Amino acid sequence: MSRRVIAAGLLSLASLTPVARGQELKTLESSRQLHDSGATTVRVRYGAGRLSMRPTDDPQLYRMELRYDPDAVEPIHSFDPVSRRLELGVRGDHGRISHTRDMSMRVELARGVPMDLALELGATKAELDLSGLTLDALRLQAGASESAVRFDVPNPHPMRLLDIQVGAARFRGYDLANANAPLVSVNSGVGGVDLDFGGRWTQDVDLDLQLALGGSTIRVPADVGVSVEIDRAFASLDRDGLRRRGNAWVSDNWDDAPHRLRVRGSAAFGRLTIRHE
Repeated sequence: MSRRVIAAGLLSLASLTPVARGQELKTLESSRQLHDSGATTVRVRYGAGRLSMRPTDDPQLYRMELRYDPDAVEPIHSFDPVSRRLELGVRGDHGRISHTRDMSMRVELARGVPMDLALELGATKAELDLSGLTLDALRLQAGASESAVRFDVPNPHPMRLLDIQVGAARFRGYDLANANAPLVSVNSGVGGVDLDFGGRWTQDVDLDLQLALGGSTIRVPADVGVSVEIDRAFASLDRDGLRRRGNAWVSDNWDDAPHRLRVRGSAAFGRLTIRHE
């Protein structure tokens, strides 16, 4: 179920074998003026170090500040005005990185521009504040990382897909109802997943949850109905007052709640905890 996710995480860990320190880090700043609000595809690739992302109201499509190891990687900062494709990050031999903890990338993205955002992360610590961005889709692939995504204010329009895939990693999502995504998909290999569905509810949400090894906690507001239907091998379920109905565990307010969260999927090992509060 999650073999590829687990393998990606373990490979990311293996790639961080210490090597001799080479050149000092270099700093690069890159940005592009905002000429219009046309839909844009954004791809971020970052293998090691610290990553922070946030929205900006400045008249710029993006702004990036990168501190990187020139012996191991080269920066990526390109925009194709025809396809409206923006690529940011680094490419190169992450196995040669000698001072991972010092590397960092800060990215600001424009509010009001519809974006299809894809992030490919390796051994990173990522703080992603996507509050107020206009997201059509979000895809996050993380290897051996610790990642947090937050939506403090609602996404201006529905997101067709929110897809999270983590390997040997820890992932936290905050105020996920504000993502305005009717479908949320989370696939976790080895690690922990904490999903907070706070925020403004405007529709029902389906959560496809696939867990291999590790724990997951799902937090849901008390006025939202909850249904959990999980195939469990050796995993346990802490269901916080849910009651059995057919093949699912449902909250007492399932039938008359204004909005509902349906959790489906599978869990092999670990513990799935539902907090309905």
